[in-house]
Amino acid sequence: MAIFRRKDEDSLDGYLILHRLLERETAQKMQFFAFLAVALMALLFLYFYTEDAGIAQFAIISVLISAVLSILLLRSIIASFAPERNILHQILHRQPRLVVWIYVINTDIAPAGIFLYRRCTLVFRLIDRREFFLFGSEREVEAAKVFLRTLLPQATFGYSAERAQWFAASPLLLWSENVPLPDVYYDEEEE
Repeated sequence: MAIFRRKDEDSLDGYLILHRLLERETAQKMQFFAFLAVALMALLFLYFYTEDAGIAQFAIISVLISAVLSILLLRSIIASFAPERNILHQILHRQPRLVVWIYVINTDIAPAGIFLYRRCTLVFRLIDRREFFLFGSEREVEAAKVFLRTLLPQATFGYSAERAQWFAASPLLLWSENVPLPDVYYDEEEE
């Protein structure tokens, strides 16, 4: 089952929204990388133009930490620069049967009790116990869920404590009964 197969307009909208969420994730990584690069330059400036030895030591340690984080982040950005190269996109396109559980975590941002906005996280749990997160607005996440229900008929949708226990015991317990298990995961008894 390919992610690009178009059945109706709703699934196309769901695909485009999912694509936009993946693009936004890459853009956020790039923004954070830019922030780290500016912080790295500021710390280097501080190191070379300070007279205080304590500040210089702090600056050099911070530069080393920022450099390592920048390299790791840059590697991640390069690996998934285009949304099609994102590992979650690859799984949904090439191996959609690996996804067994999808749920949404809603976080209300309300400092001092004043509601500002809701941040939604779409959580993908795989048969090999890996998990992926996509962040978006409530409307975007709901539209993506509608699309994913048609793309992933074997997956269980929604969170409950009971499902979390099932997943901890065996991710196959969350496999939909209407879809046969993949042959790879059957236990073969040798005679």
